[in-house]
Amino acid sequence: MGEYDTYIDAICEKDELGTLPPLDNEPEYDADAETWGLYFEYSDPYTKENDLVCLHFDDEQDARLTAQRIGEDRISNKIKLEEEKAKKALDKQG
Repeated sequence: MGEYDTYIDAICEKDELGTLPPLDNEPEYDADAETWGLYFEYSDPYTKENDLVCLHFDDEQDARLTAQRIGEDRISNKIKLEEEKAKKALDKQG
């Protein structure tokens, strides 16, 4: 993701597993701008209303890799959470 990490972290909606994945993992081509876009859920911090934000990429591969990276990060975070829960359960038993 590289240069988009900070933007995604600042703008896109998150849950306990991290950044929510794009609404559609398939990037959408914008012929006018000649870019590829991924749409994310966005919660406006001022109005508290949900909206959509489109993150544009110069090529399709970058967009796909970003969506893939977000998915991989979520899987990794899920495993970590499950390990933490299991450890807490063992600590309570012992």
